[in-house]
Amino acid sequence: MAIEEILTSRSKSHGEFCEVAKLHTELIECFKTYSINSWETDYVEAQMVALDMIFHKLARIGCGNNREIDHWRDIAGYATLVENELEKTWVKDNIEIQRINPNDIKDGLY
Repeated sequence: MAIEEILTSRSKSHGEFCEVAKLHTELIECFKTYSINSWETDYVEAQMVALDMIFHKLARIGCGNNREIDHWRDIAGYATLVENELEKTWVKDNIEIQRINPNDIKDGLY
């Protein structure tokens, strides 16, 4: 299949590229403007990339075929990847929080 055929096919399911790009950019800017968290300091790379990809998929849904199941699966997939990473971090952080100070044991706190 030639590149023009692919682009024509994708524009039907994904929307027109420039429209998708505009909505994608607007979604990111809206999120950054109204989020109580700082994009630069409060999110790790995995979260930033996943959010960016989720915004892109939302833009495709908004500008293209909103019944394209792969768009919805992709959103779930990116959210699941972040969930998995956060669970690893949560377990690690929780273990660190639960470390027992040996002095507390001898002082009768445990």
